[in-house]
Amino acid sequence: MAAAEKSLSAAERLFLNICLKKGGELIINYQLEYYEKNLISYLFVYN
Repeated sequence: MAAAEKSLSAAERLFLNICLKKGGELIINYQLEYYEKNLISYLFVYN
């Protein structure tokens, strides 16, 4: 039972790490796009 729990938690940890990596990349890409759009609109509006 303990061995099964250990392997399960290891698999879960791996799965969570993959999800966090993918999620982190998506968030970073989204934020970069968002900031680029804001920067462009800021430059057009104020210059």
